[in-house]
Amino acid sequence: MVAIIACKSAVAQNKAIVLQDLWYNDLGNYNPRPFLDDVLIALEDKLSVKVILDKTSGPVALRPDSNWEARIRQQILQQKSSDDKYYIALSSELKFPAINVGKLLFKNPPRTSKLIFTFHVYNGNGAEVLGDTIVNRGCISRAIAPEQNNDSFYGSYQSFLDDMQCHLKVIKEQLQLKKLKPKLYLKAK
Repeated sequence: MVAIIACKSAVAQNKAIVLQDLWYNDLGNYNPRPFLDDVLIALEDKLSVKVILDKTSGPVALRPDSNWEARIRQQILQQKSSDDKYYIALSSELKFPAINVGKLLFKNPPRTSKLIFTFHVYNGNGAEVLGDTIVNRGCISRAIAPEQNNDSFYGSYQSFLDDMQCHLKVIKEQLQLKKLKPKLYLKAK
């Protein structure tokens, strides 16, 4: 009977809250908000929630440190929330490989960008129900255009978004393969 109640409450989730959203990018100061909105839609579908509330003020240029997960769990436990919420922590790092072999052969070749995307989804008790780090290489960026005084790797915001859409496709595919862990509710009935 307890297992049935726990199972029903796991299906009855209706809300998820983004507690942490770290974005680090050494390629320019482009805002990844449209990409992150699409990622949240993919997570919303995976978690079968009605809405994801974004409590963060937007991406910040920080990298997760060794205490990142512990701080997230502490934030969740301080919420004193009901069991009907998920909590999401996202971290993304976009960069280019340090060595560009194509540059040795061609004057201004395109390069591939590398996205390291980490996500963790927790229940109201701070137990992780879904999480992974996805490292995706191979989305094509544009070449630097020195004649346009372009020092960053993306000549335009649109080429940045094109790369991010390429990375998003891989993230969506991998999210669909992930299994949700059983929900563990420790509250006494």
